[in-house]
Amino acid sequence: MQVCANPPGPAVGPRPSPGRAVGPRRSPESAVAAAVPQDAQAPQQHLARVQQHRRLGSLTPRERDVLDLMAQGRTNAGICAELFLSAGAVEKHVTSIFSKLDLAPAAGDHRRVLAVLQHLQAASPGVA
Repeated sequence: MQVCANPPGPAVGPRPSPGRAVGPRRSPESAVAAAVPQDAQAPQQHLARVQQHRRLGSLTPRERDVLDLMAQGRTNAGICAELFLSAGAVEKHVTSIFSKLDLAPAAGDHRRVLAVLQHLQAASPGVA
């Protein structure tokens, strides 16, 4: 009976001779980098989406109505007419929306647009 020095196995190409590696050697860092998913920011993006949904979920039904009309481009006066609210009530709802969505006043930012963008992104999760 003859004993094989190299037991049969799947054909995966030439076997390296003992003590010699095939192909370029990888550093431990590059091996770890190759094992990390391509989109390393995916967990942070997921967390941001979850937090955004929580904030939007904290809006009252009336605040959601106001935000829907803001997304349609309505002014406060237009929202008043559509929902039969006073101007003061609409302003309070809009202020509450900004607060619940963590939209603090900042130079260079238009909070109304940022609120609508959050609303639209939540409505269309595949859109970044």
